[in-house]
Amino acid sequence: MMFSLLIANFNNGKYLEECVNSIIIQKFQNFEIVIVDDCSTDDSIKIILQLKDLYPNIRLYQNKINSGCGFTKRRLCELANGEILAFVDPDDTISEYALQKMFEAHIEYPNYSLIYSTLFYCNSQLQPKYLSPYVQEIPVGQTLLTFKEGCISHFATFKKKYYNMTEGIDPSLIRAVDQDLYYKLEEVAPVKFINIPLYYYRIHEQGISTGQNEKKAYIWHLKVKINAYNRRGEKIMKFKSLAILAKLKNDFFNLFRYSICYFICKFYEG
Repeated sequence: MMFSLLIANFNNGKYLEECVNSIIIQKFQNFEIVIVDDCSTDDSIKIILQLKDLYPNIRLYQNKINSGCGFTKRRLCELANGEILAFVDPDDTISEYALQKMFEAHIEYPNYSLIYSTLFYCNSQLQPKYLSPYVQEIPVGQTLLTFKEGCISHFATFKKKYYNMTEGIDPSLIRAVDQDLYYKLEEVAPVKFINIPLYYYRIHEQGISTGQNEKKAYIWHLKVKINAYNRRGEKIMKFKSLAILAKLKNDFFNLFRYSICYFICKFYEG
């Protein structure tokens, strides 16, 4: 069983070596690293080429034009040769036991599409600050759509055969790309949580879903949630579904605000 570690990079050159090194030192060594660069303007390509010279299991591809996170991650899935795929963001790292633990879990649960762990939230220097209070197992009878927000996150590993049963990552998405993936994978097979922190999530101002980008990320997340409801054929009134999504049963101001966000999503750039 081979893993494909997938890195979608845009201007994260200063973090890339730390990210890649955390993969290289894995106890489980049957993996490839696939990097797609989305037209970075920093020194990312130079750094990746240096790493590639050191480690022959790194493959590098470059988008012809800047195409966004959804397009880039979809392309990574298409390029992957492994049976098990996993995204590692270029500004984050994984535990040295991450692949070993996930290998064991996928062997134990062969009919599960997605197996995910919990994570450490870290400062900009990647020093762990606290364990995620959100990531957890989804109770029987619930789904990612109906349970607590953020209950599936990194380190998320998924079988390519199940990914191929979905319509794939939406290439038009700028943010909330991982959430789009999780919704689609739980539609084709069960998902499994292992309660071990295997991922180090760096919080910094330039993050795609942190700092100044947090509100933008929520808008895109709302869009992929509504798409998931529509894809599953759930007959839920728009305003009722928005209340569920936002977990704001009595907050009409926020309900109105999120409904407006829905209508501007397709026009929102960046």
